[in-house]
Amino acid sequence: MAASIFHSYLNIVMLLLMLAMGLLTLLFSHIVYGGSAVGLGLISGFLVFFLVSSTAIIFIPGLKQNCWVLPLRYGVFYAP
Repeated sequence: MAASIFHSYLNIVMLLLMLAMGLLTLLFSHIVYGGSAVGLGLISGFLVFFLVSSTAIIFIPGLKQNCWVLPLRYGVFYAP
């Protein structure tokens, strides 16, 4: 079961990396104007940041244990 979940995680990581690389390729190989260039750069940067942070949370035990501290402390998951 763990191998299947890990394989699914790797598939998702590869698909999101391909999306980010495609956006960067579009940004640098075609003529993109003004706000579109900024948007493509921000989306690509966000995808790469999300992938790096999610991978760190999965593989670094200290981050895995502490990733719920901030949302719980600031009431994101508050249920009356």
